[in-house]
Amino acid sequence: MAEASVLLSGDLLSGGQEYRVHLSPDGLRWQLTNQKKEPAEVSLPWSDIYGLVTDGQGETTQVNGAGKSFTIHFISRRKDKKWRAAEKKFDVKEGDVSAWVVQIQAKYRPATPKSLLVIVNPIGGKGQGQKIYEKKVAGLFKTAGINTHVFITERARHAEEIINNFDFSNVEGIVTVGGDGMYQEALNTLIQRNQKEAGINVNNPESVLKPLDIKFGIIPAGTGNGVTSWACGVNDVETAALHVIRGEVNNFNIFGIYEPGKLVCFSGLLFAYGFFSDVIKKTDEKRWMKTFRYPYVLLTSMFGSRRVYEADIQVLEAPSLENNTQDKRGAESEGAAASPTELGWRRLETREYMDVSMFVCDLNTAGEQLVMDPSSQTITVLLSQHCGGISHLKVILGALTGKKESLQAPQLTVLKNVTAFKIKVKVSDENSSKSEKQKELEHILDIDGEVYRAQTMDLEIRLQSQFVPMFSSPVEVPCVPTTDI
Repeated sequence: MAEASVLLSGDLLSGGQEYRVHLSPDGLRWQLTNQKKEPAEVSLPWSDIYGLVTDGQGETTQVNGAGKSFTIHFISRRKDKKWRAAEKKFDVKEGDVSAWVVQIQAKYRPATPKSLLVIVNPIGGKGQGQKIYEKKVAGLFKTAGINTHVFITERARHAEEIINNFDFSNVEGIVTVGGDGMYQEALNTLIQRNQKEAGINVNNPESVLKPLDIKFGIIPAGTGNGVTSWACGVNDVETAALHVIRGEVNNFNIFGIYEPGKLVCFSGLLFAYGFFSDVIKKTDEKRWMKTFRYPYVLLTSMFGSRRVYEADIQVLEAPSLENNTQDKRGAESEGAAASPTELGWRRLETREYMDVSMFVCDLNTAGEQLVMDPSSQTITVLLSQHCGGISHLKVILGALTGKKESLQAPQLTVLKNVTAFKIKVKVSDENSSKSEKQKELEHILDIDGEVYRAQTMDLEIRLQSQFVPMFSSPVEVPCVPTTDI
C-alpha cells in the first residue's frame, strides 16, 4: 500500500500485545511495537476490509475497566492464491474508540455490493450446493452487510423462471451457487431478458446487444467450475465468496451461438464440436457413475474409434497491428485520415476434422506458460484432424498443465485473432448406413460442458467481448480451467 497522509494513528492492544496502528486514505496498517528487531507490517487496502464490529452489537464497551475495542474482518491472501476470512480485535488504550470507528466506517468495503440475488442449485456436483452456501457463504455475506434474496432451485429451468420474474432494481448483482451449467443458464436468461426489454433481436448474429448492468458472481459447487477458476485464480468456495464481497469487477467474454435465423444460446466458457461433444454426450448418458464418468468416458473415447467429419469453415479476424500500421501509413501518404483495416470472412479449405474447440478467450503463448484471457478482444480456435489416441492425450494434458508447446502438435491448426467463426458440417442423410446413435452425435454440441442439439449443423459463433461484469481478480489463468470437458 502506497504511503499516504495519516488520518489517525495510535498504540492499540490486540491479544495482549501492543501494536502501532495507522489509518490512511489508502487503508489500514499495523505492526508490533514491543519487539527488538523491526517487525513485519501488515497493510490492508480498504477494499480488503469488509466487516467492522464493536462490542455489544454496536455499543462500545470498556475493556478491563480501561479503553474500548473494535474488531475488523478482512481478507487474508495466501501464497496458493486462496483467500481466507480473517479478523483482528483492537483495544483502544487511550482516547475515544468512536474516532477509530468513524474513520473506518467512512472508508472500508468501498465496492462491496449492498444487495444480491442468490440462486442455489442443490443437486449440482455432489449435491452439496445448499449446504455449501449455508455453511460457508451465507455467514460471510452477513458479516459484510450484504442483503441477500436467496432462491433454491427445485426443478429444471427453475433458475430461468426466477430471473425472468425478479425485480433487478433491488439488487446490484446475481450470484449462482453451482457449476458452469448453472452460470450459463442464469447468463442466458438475463441476456435474453435484457434484449427483449430493449427490443433487440437476439436471433440475428449482427445485432448489437445491450450490455449487462448486473454483476455476476459464482460460488463453485458444480462438477465443472471453469469460470470460477478464471474469476478467482482457484476453484475454492471461500475465495469465490470473498471476491463477491470485495466487489472488484472485470468484464468477461461470451459467445453468441446461432443457426440460420435462430439463436442456439449464449456461452460463457466454451464451444466444442466433434470429439469433445461426443464425450460430453456419453458422460450425460452415464450420470449413474457420478463424477467417475468423466475420466472413464474420456479414456475409453480416447483409445476407441473417434469420429471424423467434413466441415466447411470460415473465420472473421480482427485487424492485425501490422495491417493497421500499413493502412495508416498508406492513408497518411495520401493525405487522408487513417482508419482500421476491415477484414472480411476468410474461408478455410474444406477438410475432415476430429474436433473443433474454442474457449471465450485468447490463448496467450508469449510467456513461459499457456495463459487464458477471458477479457480478450479476440479468441483462439483449435482445429484438430484425426490422430492417434496417445498423441491426442498429450495435447489435452499439455494444455491442462499450461504447456504452450502442446499447441504445436502436427494434427492441430491454431487460428488466432478470431472474432467470429462459421462451421457447416456435412451430416448423414436418411439413406445413410450409419446407426441412429451415430447420426444423433452429428448434431450434438458441447456448450459450457452441457449437451445441446443443433438442427442444421450450419452454425455461426460470435464473440461478444468484455460483456459480463464479473466479481473477479484481474485474470491471468496459466492453464485450461477445470470444466465438464
